[in-house]
Amino acid sequence: MKDLRGVHVAAVKTAIFKEFGLQVISKKNVKVIADWKKSKQVRECYQKLYDDDDNTIEKIAKRAFPSISEDDETFENIYIYTAAVCDIVLNPKYPDIECSKNP
Repeated sequence: MKDLRGVHVAAVKTAIFKEFGLQVISKKNVKVIADWKKSKQVRECYQKLYDDDDNTIEKIAKRAFPSISEDDETFENIYIYTAAVCDIVLNPKYPDIECSKNP
């Protein structure tokens, strides 16, 4: 199950970087991640997540999971999962880009 979660998180991360045109950042050190999250571009992307007019999270979910349509009853769960991963990756108050219990 952990491997499947990792694959899904990677799909959402890739979709985030593509949707926003962000430079891919890999897990490096805390300072590099903190500087990246504090950048103007990442802050703007984080704010766009919660702008309902753009449907940004929905777009990211569709990009990450293209085989699941909006009409599929599991799409709501995918949407929520995608929103959680987006918040972890882009939230400047979360000190990492990895989805773990202990940041």
